[in-house]
Amino acid sequence: MKSGRKIFKFLKFVGEFKKFMKVIKSGKPLSLKATLLLCVVCRFFYYVLDNILWAISIGNLRFAFLILVFKKIYWLIRYLKLIHTLLTFEYLYS
Repeated sequence: MKSGRKIFKFLKFVGEFKKFMKVIKSGKPLSLKATLLLCVVCRFFYYVLDNILWAISIGNLRFAFLILVFKKIYWLIRYLKLIHTLLTFEYLYS
């Protein structure tokens, strides 16, 4: 994405806080609520990491400094996706 258009998506992760609180206050069953919370958390990390990659590409951040952070966050997101998939199947097929 071009840097000019990226600026419109720059703070999109902030909206995920509002969605997080909306899911917490909803009256949905616990398993569905947990699944929705995992979705919100994954989207939050997606937007944050997208902004970090954008900052690296335009030269505001150094890649060598962030490589360790990316590895840890990458595995965290993979585990969250796995948990999300398991909870979704449990809710749909139980």
